[in-house]
Amino acid sequence: MLAAILLACRGEGSATTHSGEEGCRPPDVDWPDAVTTLSEVWRSDTPLPEPAELDPAWPEGLAAAEEMGLGGAVLAPGEPRTLRDELVPGWTPPSAGRRSLWMVFHETDAQIADTESPTRLATTDLPSATEAAARAQELFAIHALDALIRRANQLSAFAPVDFGLATGDDADNNQRNELRWFMAVWDGVPVRPDAGTDDTQLDAACLDPIELFEPVGADFPWYAVAGNHDVLIQGNFGNDGFADDALGEAAFGGTRDLSLPGGPLAFVTDADPERVVMDRADIAATFLEGPATPGPPGHGFTEQDVRDGSIVWSVLPVDGVPVRLIAVDANPDGLSGGELSIAERDGWLIPQLEAATAAGELIVLTSHYALGDLSMEGGGRLGDLLVAYPNVVLVLAGHTHEHRIRAFGTPDDPSAFWQIETSSTVDWPGQGRMVEVVDNGDGTLSVLTTTFDYPTPPGSLAERAAELMRIDWQTGWRTDDGVGRVEDRNTELVQRLPAGFSTTAGRAGVRSEALP
Repeated sequence: MLAAILLACRGEGSATTHSGEEGCRPPDVDWPDAVTTLSEVWRSDTPLPEPAELDPAWPEGLAAAEEMGLGGAVLAPGEPRTLRDELVPGWTPPSAGRRSLWMVFHETDAQIADTESPTRLATTDLPSATEAAARAQELFAIHALDALIRRANQLSAFAPVDFGLATGDDADNNQRNELRWFMAVWDGVPVRPDAGTDDTQLDAACLDPIELFEPVGADFPWYAVAGNHDVLIQGNFGNDGFADDALGEAAFGGTRDLSLPGGPLAFVTDADPERVVMDRADIAATFLEGPATPGPPGHGFTEQDVRDGSIVWSVLPVDGVPVRLIAVDANPDGLSGGELSIAERDGWLIPQLEAATAAGELIVLTSHYALGDLSMEGGGRLGDLLVAYPNVVLVLAGHTHEHRIRAFGTPDDPSAFWQIETSSTVDWPGQGRMVEVVDNGDGTLSVLTTTFDYPTPPGSLAERAAELMRIDWQTGWRTDDGVGRVEDRNTELVQRLPAGFSTTAGRAGVRSEALP
């Protein structure tokens, strides 16, 4: 039935006018100096008042958008840091005695896609709830991720980064090859993001987004959690019934043909044995395949995850600093929203919270889904459970593709905490975020957040990634604006520390103050 419905929705693809010659040389790339949105920020040109008639994910629609001059942006002045003192009204930063406990680079929703997969549902792409079924920029998403990591490495020279954290939807369609491509970019391993028969998308500027390239890799260890697109087909459908389809050639829902310019819509694709759909044990095992450098082995995932079929973990990511990072799953098993199961709550999360509290550790929770708002099996919200643990100070999440920061708890309550969601790498505005945890030395804790754009040197694949990302947004085929409010971007978030917490760990001062 699904196949019949999708076949009825077929559209016709057409090639672009781009062409290239074998052996041509792309321009040399001169990566610009590091900068954050404290100093300057890219602002997209205004979207169309109504969605464009043609989908820019496909060659004909992209050509029409470029004819209209879409894809532009202007460089605007930066945004100063906003002090958010909702939880400690009237607080002012002390002049001395502050210690930086953590500096983490937060990246989320890269959604690295095998765009020729037979289990894609490209014909369902519409400017609505299905707007992520195809993207104008999807062939270049891997280069956007590489550029974002390059910028994080640059910023680490100003404010040393302890580790990176990718909060899910690392892959787009629950395939092992997609997850391996994602890992290769973080690890700095040469990668060719093309499946099936070797294809080319060489254009007139001698750029080919699916050719072999050498990503820079992170200069620091990194951890990862899995999101709904990592565990489900297209982020929505359970694996049952799709394992054989993914390894086949029939693409009933529509996919790309990268043997033709622009990758027009197709319904048949070349098979590839690397298109293995993954259960949770497979995801953990794949992360454990990574190289020793930059590490850590497994990026949080363990052999216990493989044995248990789980994707949860708990680490002290910075030596000598008593701040524990706990990863939660909460991903659905099918077409529904995230929810914390009773088994995960009672068998994993609560024991981890109790152990960290007993050890006198602060707790940062991470998940693809925002945990403060997350429902729990049997009723209630996880946020109501978390405020019962004063050592919980922060939640880091993705999924919404939007910058959002929210306080949970009441003013001057040491059980209150902050939740931070960061915009996606793949969709507008395509930014990352630095998050620093600071002991203020006065019984309070600050979390400083700093957003940054990925660099887009002229003539680079990253520049094309950003241009296509803006076209997707400006044509109205991507309807959600991920930039959020100004108070959700560059901030200092202050809260009370739990009674009795004390440490001399970390670094003197506030690292974020050195960011350009």
